[in-house]
Amino acid sequence: MRKLCILYTLIFLMIALLVSGVFFIFRNSSDSIPIHNTGHTISESSETQTEATIVETAASAERIPIETEQPHKAEIVFNFMGDCTLGNYKGEYTEGRFSATADAVEPEYFFEGVKDILDKGTFNITNCEGVLTDNPLEEIYKDYDPAYWFKSSAKNAQIFSVSGIDAVGLANNHIGDYGQDGIDDTKSALEQYGVKWSDNDTPIVLESDGIKVALFCVETWDDVVTSGELLNQIQEYSETTDLQVVFFHCGTEYIHYPDAHKIEYAHQFVDAGADLVVGSHPHVLQPIEVYNDVTIVYSLGNFVYGGNTHPENRTIVYTHKFTLENKKIVDSSNEIHPCYIFTGEMNAFQPTLIEDETDKQIVLDFMNGLLDSPL
Repeated sequence: MRKLCILYTLIFLMIALLVSGVFFIFRNSSDSIPIHNTGHTISESSETQTEATIVETAASAERIPIETEQPHKAEIVFNFMGDCTLGNYKGEYTEGRFSATADAVEPEYFFEGVKDILDKGTFNITNCEGVLTDNPLEEIYKDYDPAYWFKSSAKNAQIFSVSGIDAVGLANNHIGDYGQDGIDDTKSALEQYGVKWSDNDTPIVLESDGIKVALFCVETWDDVVTSGELLNQIQEYSETTDLQVVFFHCGTEYIHYPDAHKIEYAHQFVDAGADLVVGSHPHVLQPIEVYNDVTIVYSLGNFVYGGNTHPENRTIVYTHKFTLENKKIVDSSNEIHPCYIFTGEMNAFQPTLIEDETDKQIVLDFMNGLLDSPL
């Protein structure tokens, strides 16, 4: 009986030791086992890893390039041509003269010889020197001799529109040949065919690719010039437009150099803020000057000219390109395209580019002031 008690005691002690050992092992191992039902285990190593991730993310953010706003860049290309008289002396209808020719050909005919140049222009501009009307108007009295009056049908305004002419100047000495009614009829005809016009009293604003151009078409014997009002207008428009261009009718006819007063006016326009100055009226070419980094073309001569059968047979298309960034001029360049006014025995009212290299170079040298005549 005593042996049996000792045996039970030993068994009890062994069980107690076994239970104590299992408890000890479980307790120690539980210190390193994550408690998954909480969702997270926070330890020193995980905190270090989080900090490293934050640093890496910040460094990555520093390496991401920041997009900067690109400057708005635009190119504006002007094509200027000289005096266009789409009519005859007193509107007479004679075979071989302008009105009869206009009835016999398509309206695209007249500018067809320079179409490739005009197609590349932003704004194509010329001088409309004559009256477009279908009304039986009387010519005004002129107290000098010889005197001329020019007109033709209002439908001839479409010659400008189908040829890509965007705007014409009406500030000249023939727009008033048939009084105020003739002026009004001409404006109406141009508007009917979508051609913009400018005169002494009406600057216009042309716009392309966000660039606004103020165009001032004036004749220098008008009050707007002689009073200095044009200079104020140029300065005022410079606050709301990006380019200011003056197309002025001035000077002595049939001479190849600008008068002193013409030079003075052109310089005043530039000093007031004009970015380009282009002249007409002499019916012949006059050279180019660069004054205070601004180009002045003193005369473009004639172009599609119905005024007579044998005008001086040299003219140009003058191309001027402005490059702007954020509406500020960063580059300015030009190109002269020498043309014949006619290529047959007499004026057929269709200027064409000069292909003869000698004739072409003479015109270029003249326009750049190297020769006294373009012929």
